[in-house]
Parts: sequence; structure tokens; C-alpha cells
Amino acid sequence: MQERGTITVFFTVLLSFLLIIGLIVAEYAHIRFSFRKAQADQYLELDQALSDFHRSLFQEMGLLAVESEWGDRFYQPLSDREVLSESIEQLMKQRQLVDLTGRAEDLVNEFLNSLVGLEFDLFDIGELNHQLHQLLARDVESDEVIDLAAEFVVRMVSTKPYVELKGISFERLSDLLLDLKFEEIKQLSPYFVLKESIRENYHKVYQTLQKYDRLKILDRYNLADYAVDYLGYSLTKTDKETLHTEYLLTSVETKRYQRPLISAELFALRLTLNLIEVTINPSLRNRVLMTTAGNPQLFFLEALRIASLEAYLDVRHILERRPVPLYKGSAGWISDTVGMKQYDKGWTYPDYLKVMLMLTPKVIFFDRLQVALEHNYDIDLDSAYTAVKDESDMTVTGNVLQRDFVRHLKGDLYYVRPGIDQP
Repeated sequence: MQERGTITVFFTVLLSFLLIIGLIVAEYAHIRFSFRKAQADQYLELDQALSDFHRSLFQEMGLLAVESEWGDRFYQPLSDREVLSESIEQLMKQRQLVDLTGRAEDLVNEFLNSLVGLEFDLFDIGELNHQLHQLLARDVESDEVIDLAAEFVVRMVSTKPYVELKGISFERLSDLLLDLKFEEIKQLSPYFVLKESIRENYHKVYQTLQKYDRLKILDRYNLADYAVDYLGYSLTKTDKETLHTEYLLTSVETKRYQRPLISAELFALRLTLNLIEVTINPSLRNRVLMTTAGNPQLFFLEALRIASLEAYLDVRHILERRPVPLYKGSAGWISDTVGMKQYDKGWTYPDYLKVMLMLTPKVIFFDRLQVALEHNYDIDLDSAYTAVKDESDMTVTGNVLQRDFVRHLKGDLYYVRPGIDQP
């Protein structure tokens, strides 16, 4: 009896000890869960704050920003040149990826069409998703739906080297399509996306180009390309109460006064290009040499004369939306045909705008772009923020351990982060 009682006391003490340990562990687990939940709630709150972005600015200019008067919580305004520059750079990176993919699609399509005579494009992600949606909307009882499904399967399988399918595997989707089980496919909501490896490879190429781009030509082109394509241009479009690319070049808001200034800049650009061509184009150089008998001073004057006349005609063609090549070569000059010549290929007005914008100092470019954005969208970029942060102290009082546990919760969320390489 004495040994049995001793064992009972021992187990009672042991169980009590284990119970206390268990309660302490449970307490710490509860406290840890409370802090994690608070962090998750903080993140959701920050995400909700950034979701209230300026819709028109994003839809038309591709810029994400939240208007707010809480400057202590929101930060990185678009008025900061680095923030605005990073926002544009990230946007143009994605667009260049799409453009490069599109060019690759065109090349592959041409090759396949010439090789096997296919009448549909295989290499188009957007079209692939669209056609899948159209196919699923068709009546499965239709006589032609079987052939359409088979054609789509061929096209879909051909895209596997560069496309990923979300929601279902290629093989499973092929089987369901051929079995005409459209309702089952609709419930899975599959869609095609570009493979991540292609995006990563493009990012590496982009980084390499930037590494050896000592003159920052790529950055300047991105800015010019963005301004022309997103801000638009007014000389060859209908009048609007908005500022376009011409404002970035002239700082003049009225279209009436923009035209002569743009014409002058175009003339200067074309004059420079024409003078260069006179010196490197053998037929033009020989013509001027024969006219001037090899006299250097007369050569310069004659070259300037014919280059100026050609530049005048070039500007007229450009402002009339007609293409003019940078280097005309064997295509000949407009002045040789008394202004009647038409080029099949060449640079158009928006292309020349990009060249002139690339020559514009960045300080001037961003100052005028900020004015244009504020004017067009009635927004103060000083209060248009791209990042939000939150700091707070959280206290949890233990039930078993009668003490307060305090943790400082700090979090931030942003659209872009200047100075940090973002793939």
C-alpha cells in the first residue's frame, strides 16, 4: 500500500507539472497566433489602402498612385523624379516584353504559314485565351464544333514551349476538349500565360543592355516611348483640352504656338541628318563635288543649301503623317522629284517626336511631364503616393503568465521601389 501511494503522488505531481507546461505552451501559441493575425490584418489594411488608386491615371497612363492627405502614412509621391521614373521604367519593361513576344509571334507565324500553310496563328497568348473562351461558348451539339475543338488542340499543344496553362494540365484540357466536356472546363476556368522562364530571360537581357548602356540610351528611349504612346501627340490629332508630347518639347500649352516650334525642331533634326547623308552617300557627295569643283567652302554651302531644301520638304511630309526615312540612300530625295516623292517605309511623326524627346534633358522632361499629368488628370502629384506604411504597438496579456507581451508591428507596401532591381 505504501509503494502504491508513493506512485500515485508521483504521477499527480508529474501530471500537474505537465499540465502547467502544456498551459504555458498553449499560452505562447495563442500569443504568437495573436501577433501573426495582427500582422496579417495590418498587411490587408495596407493592401486595401493601395487598392484605392487613381483609376484614370492608371487606365490611361499606366501609373499607380493613391491620392491622400495623410503624408505621414503614405510616402513615395509621384512628384519624386526617381519614383516617377521607376514607375515608367517598370511599365515599359512589361510592355517591351509583350512587344518582343509579339514580334517573335509574327516571325514564327510567318514561318509556319509558309512551311505547312496553316491559316491560323499559333503564337498568340491573348488570341489563344480569347479563342478558348469563344469555343467554350459554342453549342456542343453543333456539327462543326468537333473540328473547331480539334484545331484548337493542335494550336494549344504547339504553344507549350513558351506558354503555361493555369488551372489544368495541357493533356487534361486536350482530352476534355476532344470529348466536348465544355461545362467541366468552364468550372476549372483555365487560362494561358507566358512562361516565367521567358520573363526571367528577358530580364537578364535587359540588365545586360543597361550594364553596357553608358549613355543611358535605353532609359531615354523608354521615357520618350512612354511619353509619345501614353501622353499622346496633338499636331496630327483632334484638339483636346489636354497636354500632349508637344508640351514636353516646347513648354507651350496652345497648339497654335506649338506647331511652329515643333516644325523648327523637326527642321533642325532633318537638316542635321541630311547634311550627314550628303557626306556619306556616294551619289550625293559626288553630285555636290561636281557642282562645286571640289572647293571645300563651296561644298559646305551647296551641301547646306540642298540639305535645307530637303529638310523643308521632309518636315512637310512628316506633319502630313507621311513616312520619311532617317537615311534615304538609294530611295532618293524628295527635292529630286519637286516634292512629289512618296516613301513606302520610314519614320513617321511620333517616331521623330521620340528622337527629339531623347535629346531633351531629363530635368526638363520630368518637370514638364509632372505639369502635364497634373493638368490632364486634375491631380496634385505631391499627394499622389505609391507606397504606404504602418507602425503600431500591440499588447497581449497572458492568462496563465500574468504579464503583458508587447510587439512593435511595422509594415509597408508599395507599387514600385526606386533603387531596387525588380524583375
